Amino acid sequence: MQERIRIQSKLYMAKGNLEKNMSVRSISKGHFSQRVAVPKFELERKMKKQKDSQKVRRKKRRLKQKKTRRAGMEKLLSSRYLEQIFGTCLNVWPDREKLRSKTTYSIKWKDLRLNLGQLKQWHDLESTMIEKDVVGYLQLGHLVRSVETEFCNSATMHELMKGSGRVSFDMLWTFLKPGEKGVCKCVISEEPVCGKIQKATYKQNDQHPPKWCLQLKLTTYNYNCEFYQKCTHTEEVLTYEDEKPLKDLEVYPYRFLEESAEIEAHLVERGARFGYFAASAKYQYMQYNGSFFQVKKDPLV
Repeated sequence: MQERIRIQSKLYMAKGNLEKNMSVRSISKGHFSQRVAVPKFELERKMKKQKDSQKVRRKKRRLKQKKTRRAGMEKLLSSRYLEQIFGTCLNVWPDREKLRSKTTYSIKWKDLRLNLGQLKQWHDLESTMIEKDVVGYLQLGHLVRSVETEFCNSATMHELMKGSGRVSFDMLWTFLKPGEKGVCKCVISEEPVCGKIQKATYKQNDQHPPKWCLQLKLTTYNYNCEFYQKCTHTEEVLTYEDEKPLKDLEVYPYRFLEESAEIEAHLVERGARFGYFAASAKYQYMQYNGSFFQVKKDPLV
């Protein structure tokens, strides 16, 4: 009898411990519901997994915000008049991928700064017109003032660096901007190649570990043994400390250098010489990247 009581007491104790470590949840299936006991350690594991996933999402969000700050914050606008100016006159179409509403669009501060001179010219032109959009004119004036206030320090730094011929990594975007002519080295011949910058973006490259760089897309004219063809290739200016001479960059804007006229004359002369060789001895010059040799309004790219 005592043996039987001891066994029952052990069973009750085991049942109590099991209830402590179990949690009850209901499972619905069709019109029926069932209450199932789930071990607490399983619930704790799931809660820990959810917390870890939340931490990962927060980390990714912070990294994305950091990238956005480095690449340039966006300004939200809600004026069709300004949208028309950016799209038609400046050829800078706002980003419509992440719209808050149909009447709101965003444009990067960097694009506003790079087109500030044209915005001022357009604002002055609008002031002379008799018939004008008064609301749009006021909005454009307010936008010009806000951009000037936001980038007053960068404009001063740009002028100082242009005078010294040295530039920091954070200020490269004011020198290597879209439409600027940049000089880099040909991968095959290691000769200087002049190209027109189409896009400049601060981003992390594909190295391990990844490094910050200014990625540039340039348009050049390459020879394919029969004729010149327009090509697009990508160059990177890796991050560096302090300031660096413009001429020492992987891609440098020769317009800001003292010997810019000599560099331009050398590129045009070399391109014309190669054009003569390519026309006189066909299929001998198989690989060449360089400046266009036909001198038109724009002698280079």
